[in-house]
Amino acid sequence: MNPKPSQKKPWTVAKILGLVIGTPIALYILVAIGALIYVKIRMHTTYYFDLPGPMQKLTDEDALSYARQAMVKTGYDLNNWEWKLPDKEQANLPDGQELKESPSNPNRTYIQFTNKESQKRRTAFVEATGKTMMVTIQRPKEDLDD
Repeated sequence: MNPKPSQKKPWTVAKILGLVIGTPIALYILVAIGALIYVKIRMHTTYYFDLPGPMQKLTDEDALSYARQAMVKTGYDLNNWEWKLPDKEQANLPDGQELKESPSNPNRTYIQFTNKESQKRRTAFVEATGKTMMVTIQRPKEDLDD
């Protein structure tokens, strides 16, 4: 027996319009998602450093040392940047959020770096967990051009 040959359905106006309209919309959505991911990646750079052993309490000196190393790895010349440790009570971050240092986690802090010439800021969030020191360098959205 010969199987029935399948008939191809003709292109309809709805199919043609679906391709003409749907394909560009899908491409725009993919481009927008890619742009958001790119911006997020450019706003945060995280580095991990191995510690010789677990840290009992993160000292200001250790936090500053690792934050400075991360700034250099990110490509900043430390001769052009001033640093400031957080106010132990409370500090205002550039985006308006308030961050209080957590007494429950003595191994977490941040350091504010300010460029001497342009007054642009970078924030280094420093956290020791186990045998790893994590430093995230954050730049404000308005500084993404550099």
